[in-house]
Amino acid sequence: MNKEILKMCMEKGILLDKDIFQLLENFDNETAKGIVDKISSLKESIITKSFITKNVERIKELIED
Repeated sequence: MNKEILKMCMEKGILLDKDIFQLLENFDNETAKGIVDKISSLKESIITKSFITKNVERIKELIED
């Protein structure tokens, strides 16, 4: 379990479901934190697989910037 990802999510008021958390664990800490930071700009407090699927284009644009 990556405590840095959890800490950042808590600071930003974001809850990640298990699948998304496990996905982020596959990245290095800085990349995962960057993804969380960009997703947090979408003003969603609960990030689920369903949310990612529904917003894939917006998230892709954010990450590519």
